[in-house]
Amino acid sequence: MTSHDTTRTVLVALVAVLFVAQRRSSRSPDDQHPLGYGREAYFWALIAGLGVFVAGAAFSLREGIDELLHPGVTSSFAVAYVVLAISTLFDLVSFGQSTRQLLLRARRYGRGLLEESRVTSDPRCAPCLSKTRRRSPET
Repeated sequence: MTSHDTTRTVLVALVAVLFVAQRRSSRSPDDQHPLGYGREAYFWALIAGLGVFVAGAAFSLREGIDELLHPGVTSSFAVAYVVLAISTLFDLVSFGQSTRQLLLRARRYGRGLLEESRVTSDPRCAPCLSKTRRRSPET
């Protein structure tokens, strides 16, 4: 259960950083930034990605060393399967919300879902269809 708690804590921190990105990047232009603050979202998205990567690496390293030093006996996988099922459910809900957000954006600009996922540059948009975001040959 430690891994699940750690994962949820990291996800809460990720959402908080992306919320900061959304708030800071939507500020209107001023004298110091006549073009606005829109690009600040890219910086905060980078910080969020690095934070998830570092937290995952640190947790994996700690768990690996702990398991090597104190090997445990596995007796029942029932709890693991329940946690896996609940986690899968949450991931599917998140995927559905991301897809809906991308669909709304696509309709607004008169594009299809796959085309919108290729052309969007919004870093706050969850990369739910990341494998489709490859560059087309003509670009």
